Amino acid sequence: MHGVLLWKATIPEKLNYPNLFSVFNNTVLKSTNLITWQDQRCDKEFLKSLPSSPSHCNLSTGYGIATMIWLNKNNANPTDEFDYCGTIMDFIVWMFTQCEAVVTSSHNACSWGYYDIESSQWEVEQLN
Repeated sequence: MHGVLLWKATIPEKLNYPNLFSVFNNTVLKSTNLITWQDQRCDKEFLKSLPSSPSHCNLSTGYGIATMIWLNKNNANPTDEFDYCGTIMDFIVWMFTQCEAVVTSSHNACSWGYYDIESSQWEVEQLN
């Protein structure tokens, strides 16, 4: 649930297929590899350089937001190539629903960091 996947998709038309395989076959998809919670690119020094979160969810290496900031700061993955990002679960839901927006549950958002579970909102000040 901490992992990150970025993707860009072109869906020719709304598909009403009952299985994921059919959706994959009818979607032109470009994505990054899944970066899992086991990723260690965000070392302690990098995490210390980020603003602290006022919520109880402290950042750790492998958290989605920490990974996205690291990718941005290190130009390791130009985010302008992709339309969406989320957890692997968000991606699977998106593939089934083909929504224009990715919807992340509050427990997945909390696992990404910079999310206040009590107000159900991203900590925008820290993200800016």
